[in-house]
Amino acid sequence: MATLDCTAGNLNLDLTAGRDKTFTVTVSAFNTTGCTHKAQFRETPDMDSNVLFTLSTENSQITQSPGTNSTVTFQILAANTSAYAGRTIYWSWKITFGDSTTDDWLEGFVTIQATPTA
Repeated sequence: MATLDCTAGNLNLDLTAGRDKTFTVTVSAFNTTGCTHKAQFRETPDMDSNVLFTLSTENSQITQSPGTNSTVTFQILAANTSAYAGRTIYWSWKITFGDSTTDDWLEGFVTIQATPTA
């Protein structure tokens, strides 16, 4: 679990291709009530690179428990990573507030390990 006490932090991820992965971020001293979330996984850190897959509150792959110390849970499905074994990609998380302003929150590299065969 990562603790976030300011915006634009870094969190690198290590995933296994074709396996579900859930992780939770605690947002210290911040209330996410009324916020929506989007995490995009891309070829490279260049925001013009191809989006490989997206997690969001809209597709229910990001959920939150709002409150003063909010938790935000990300659910990466096996189908999201199955085609990317052995690759390193990039992810970024944006939060949209009730007034429609958007901020970058976390970003980092994602190492996707091959699925063990044994």
